[in-house]
Amino acid sequence: IPQITLYLLLLMIAAVSSNPQLQMAQSHDVFKEPETYGRSDSLSQPCAFGCIDDLESYLAALPDCNSESPSFCDCEAYREQIMANIRAQAAVLIPVIRRPDRELTVLLTKRSKHLKSHPGQVAFPGGKVDLTDDGPKMTALREAKEEIGLDPDRVQVLKRLPDFYSFSGFRISPFIAAVNPPRKYVINHAEVELIFEVPLNVLMDNTRWRIRSKHVNGVNFRYYELVYDGERIWGVTASILAILRNSLKPGGELDSATWLPPME
Repeated sequence: IPQITLYLLLLMIAAVSSNPQLQMAQSHDVFKEPETYGRSDSLSQPCAFGCIDDLESYLAALPDCNSESPSFCDCEAYREQIMANIRAQAAVLIPVIRRPDRELTVLLTKRSKHLKSHPGQVAFPGGKVDLTDDGPKMTALREAKEEIGLDPDRVQVLKRLPDFYSFSGFRISPFIAAVNPPRKYVINHAEVELIFEVPLNVLMDNTRWRIRSKHVNGVNFRYYELVYDGERIWGVTASILAILRNSLKPGGELDSATWLPPME
């Protein structure tokens, strides 16, 4: 009987080792699998990019963005105010995850609740450009490695999106990239509470997004918001995703900043 028990135990271990879904379930506290995997009926506007090759080809055909024509909060309504407040440059990685026989997803992080800046908010891997970084692309790759243990060898940067100028005083350079995910992410819990993925189809679906308004420092501005699997995506992260949606739609342009309706 003990031999049979040991044999069954070994079979269970082998099943878990060969099944990525079971592995992800074991680390559910830091990784949330997309809720809409296999639910194409939930998408009112299916994305045209069925695989990473489709996305790569589309982005390659677009001209490189002009970082001197950045996107702003609220359709450039407060361009001068924002420009005067810029005090630092940052960069983020938009990781598009590719897996065999799975739809494309975008990896996002949830910032640690203990951080002084934007605690508990959904974000991309990224951060401030260091003096030792060889440009913002290196910053995005370095921060992804530091925050979630994503090795740069697994990342293929596809395109740089227009720089985004935020009310918080940052000029942010986003880089969309194709990522071969590791078996396990190494989470830096000092910065990241958890990571999760959202299907690209969901992010590209305009009906999923809502436009909200907020009053900050005497200024009323609008922003996009999407709640997915209990996680609220808004602020700068939603703004950069809006730029991505505009870039990927038919006839979209990388240098377009007219992605948000003007204030009434």
